[in-house]
Amino acid sequence: MLAEARRKKEEAIREHEHREALRENHRIQIAREEASKTIQHIVLGSAMVSFGAGASIQHVVPGANSCRIGISNLPLDATREEIEGLFTQQGVGSGMFCVLGLAKSPDERHLEADVVIEKEKGELIALGFQEIEFRDETLLFEVSDNDRPDGMTASTTRRSDVLTLSLRAPFESMLVSYPSEARALEKARQLNRGMCGGRRVRVEPNRYSAGDPYFGETAVRITGLPLNCPLVTVARFAGAGLIKTLKSVDYDVQDALELLRIHINSVPGGKLTKYEIISGESIDGNFIVKAHLGTWEHAKEVYNHFDGIRLPYTGGTFLKMHLPDPIHYTLSIPLPQYQAQKRVWDSLTEAKSNSEACCIRINLQDQVFIRILGENKKAVGALKVRVETLAAGEKVFVWHPSFASTSGEAFMSSLSTRAHAVYARADSRLRAFRLYGEPAALDLARTLIRTEVERLSAREATALLKQECVGFFVRRGLKILQRTLGEENVTLDISSSPCQITVRGGAIAHNTLERIIADLDPTTPTGIACPVCCDEVSHPVQLNCGHTYCTGCIRHFLTTAGETKLFPLSCMGEEGKCGVLIAIPTIQRYLAPPQLQRLLDVAFNCYLEQHPQELKYCTTPDCRQIYRTTTTPAIVDCPSCFSHICSCCSADGHEGMSCEESRVYNDTAEQERLNDLWAQANNVKTCPSCNIRIEKTEGCNHIACRCGAHICWKCQPVAVFDRDQIYPHLNEVHGGAFEV
Repeated sequence: MLAEARRKKEEAIREHEHREALRENHRIQIAREEASKTIQHIVLGSAMVSFGAGASIQHVVPGANSCRIGISNLPLDATREEIEGLFTQQGVGSGMFCVLGLAKSPDERHLEADVVIEKEKGELIALGFQEIEFRDETLLFEVSDNDRPDGMTASTTRRSDVLTLSLRAPFESMLVSYPSEARALEKARQLNRGMCGGRRVRVEPNRYSAGDPYFGETAVRITGLPLNCPLVTVARFAGAGLIKTLKSVDYDVQDALELLRIHINSVPGGKLTKYEIISGESIDGNFIVKAHLGTWEHAKEVYNHFDGIRLPYTGGTFLKMHLPDPIHYTLSIPLPQYQAQKRVWDSLTEAKSNSEACCIRINLQDQVFIRILGENKKAVGALKVRVETLAAGEKVFVWHPSFASTSGEAFMSSLSTRAHAVYARADSRLRAFRLYGEPAALDLARTLIRTEVERLSAREATALLKQECVGFFVRRGLKILQRTLGEENVTLDISSSPCQITVRGGAIAHNTLERIIADLDPTTPTGIACPVCCDEVSHPVQLNCGHTYCTGCIRHFLTTAGETKLFPLSCMGEEGKCGVLIAIPTIQRYLAPPQLQRLLDVAFNCYLEQHPQELKYCTTPDCRQIYRTTTTPAIVDCPSCFSHICSCCSADGHEGMSCEESRVYNDTAEQERLNDLWAQANNVKTCPSCNIRIEKTEGCNHIACRCGAHICWKCQPVAVFDRDQIYPHLNEVHGGAFEV
């Protein structure tokens, strides 16, 4: 009996150990998966950043290198995962795009999605996606620049001179017969846009051979097959063996691309400024070309010319074309904001009222609408950024927690009266103010805010906490103080060393804090100690590294990480020596979406500060776009202000010149110095009368400039004489008019 009991006990122990081993292996597997997980986030309005564990920066796609794809006509029950699947199925990695959101269309009958993606991939995918079928709906795709979402929106009057053309590569078509029409319809739905012979093909019911006993209504038509596609490949793809080959579309692609260029140039108004072959043959069997035509009007003429005509040099096929509508920019602001900034808006409007390059128009309603129109893209871009900056107001990063309370709202309202009609808004998420008004009024408002912060800070008291006391304040003490003094008047900082707690409210608040600390009965933890509070863990949560925290401590650590700016975020276990980065899913579990957004914004700003030579801000004043620097000259087109920037030297774009050549070309003093050196080396001098450079190769030292001046070539510097004085001067001073 004892032996049997011992055996059962040992089996139970082994079974328990086995279950624990399985549980630990599962935990390790989950930990590895979570540690490798990344999320995409839009920062600075348009830069797409991929964040890894600890909010570390994995990949940055500046706004200038990305685009937005608007997807419309989605079913109302479409999910984010389905939208992401449209892109991952095209081979786009999950870190290369970001689904910003889904929203109902204006008619509320469909959903619309907004996606940010790397520009080159986005343009190719959007063109290949046009008219794609998605759950019995035909999706529509629109590509646009990735500008800041809080900036001016584009509408239908902007000019673009780029016409995108898609040529269908040579292809074959075949008919495949099935036993019944119902089977053919089912196969058409199932196989459409499937891959066959390395191409994505179109499969549709056959409507062209009515009455044919084999290849009539019971057949499907497959188009887009590569030339000479084996019948066995088609049979395997279609699941049927009765196949009929139709006439193929065959032509020389390189000849066609060159003939298309010549054809475009022959269209009235179709003078090409640039002709780009963007991609070779895609899996959809398309070649994509971009034709730059100087103006939107010229591009439209070419579009109209090719619309609906079959081209003999492309096998009699049509071109698929895309021409963006010309647009203007609009923005709306609250009426109180406009009233506070009225003089500034008026001066900006007056300054641009007679400009041919661009103009600004303001429509007064409850929401004030501001529009920018113009022909000159650079002028419009600079004005657009100026308007966006003015509309965004001035951020004042001076804050006190009480500003989020009722008393803080009263102080904010008083600013309008005390600072001469300043319009102010408090942003507790950013811990900052936004001020709108004239410069003098803004100066006064800033002074009033700082004075108020100093007054409130004078009523603060801070206590340094012993390590064994931190757990009490995380679990209970913080809530007790917040109930007594007000939530906005108590701050616990567990990231500092030692941890500290701050209360506001003068002597009463200070005495309350001291009394609570004095009444504490510190005890040594007997179980697992939390790395934050060093107390016995309550409501435990285990990180991927194996260290266990109090739920309250890890939540507080993550919510205050944006203030400490110590990135990447890592485990504090083993007295801070663990260092394993906190996985993104863990951060997401304990932060609300606004808190997570704030944390990632701060993490990226810290990254920018630490990588000033890798990522830089656009050179236009007030523009928030960034670009990636390069070691060789390349032109970056800013999507916000339309500036052309050299990513190597950060000067204006200089296509066809090196950075040094551009620097010299734009440096007047350096140009003059180099010209002088060249002149000295090549016997060239400058006429004192008209400043024209003159080169003397041989002959008399009397030089008659075309401006009428008579110059002595021997004098240093050259001198000008009257006609009847020049030869006497040469004879007396230089011994004659010629070199001896």
